[in-house]
Amino acid sequence: MRLIEDITYSDSMGHEIIALNNGSFIVMDNGAEKLYGQAYSIKEGEQKQICTDDKWIQL
Repeated sequence: MRLIEDITYSDSMGHEIIALNNGSFIVMDNGAEKLYGQAYSIKEGEQKQICTDDKWIQL
C-alpha cells in the first residue's frame, strides 16, 4: 500500500495535513509557530511542498 496516495490523501478531505520529512521540526514560542525543513501540505487529496530544507515558514 502506498501510504501517502492510498491513506493520507483520503484522510485529508475536509482538513489539512502537514507532512514532515526526517529532520524537519516545528518550534512553538509564545503562540508563534515556525516550521523548519522540508514539509508538504496535503489537503483535499492534493499535495504541495510548503517548505524546503534550508528555509522556515510561519504557521
